[in-house]
Amino acid sequence: MFPWQRGVLVLVLAASTMLYVSRLDLAPVYLGGDEAHFAIGGHAIAQTGRNVNGDRWPLFFNLADPLGDPVKMPWGNTWYHPMLFYLIALALKVQPLSEAAVRVPNAIIGGLLTPLLLYLAARKLGFGRSGGFAALIIASLTPVHFILSREALDYTLAVPFACAWVWLVADYAQRPRVSRAVATGLLLGIGDRKSTRLNSSHVKRS
Repeated sequence: MFPWQRGVLVLVLAASTMLYVSRLDLAPVYLGGDEAHFAIGGHAIAQTGRNVNGDRWPLFFNLADPLGDPVKMPWGNTWYHPMLFYLIALALKVQPLSEAAVRVPNAIIGGLLTPLLLYLAARKLGFGRSGGFAALIIASLTPVHFILSREALDYTLAVPFACAWVWLVADYAQRPRVSRAVATGLLLGIGDRKSTRLNSSHVKRS
């Protein structure tokens, strides 16, 4: 890649990142229900190393409020993937609790990391620089990706893992190596948000 091409890539990624992180305290105008749960859970970890239920460095998070009235859902008790909670906790270590602070980790992932990984995956699949830039720009300007990446929700967190997985699969097809095969499995396991949402009633029955 020529220096000017690297410069263009940096500028495009910088513009995408700025678009995603700009005015996070104003749009969306307030924290939604699940956003508030993620925010409080991340804040608790940042302050004490424990979630709101008192569990130290939990592997999964329950959004139930221990001080509120218990609400039984039809599907049972749900446990959430921990990644966004810990990312929010890291953000709250360097800035006070606010709408923008709890949203910025997801916005950076959506505006910077995901487009970059998609660019690299497109290049690895043989679409060239133009194809990589097209994939990057399309991802950055996709409305649903833009909207969900500006919220403290984990719906888009699996996307960068999928992009990295595509890159690894394409690399493995070119040069088969055990390390690449192991890495693809690890990425899918770590990044699969839905597979780690557990139903406690199912766990008890098993």
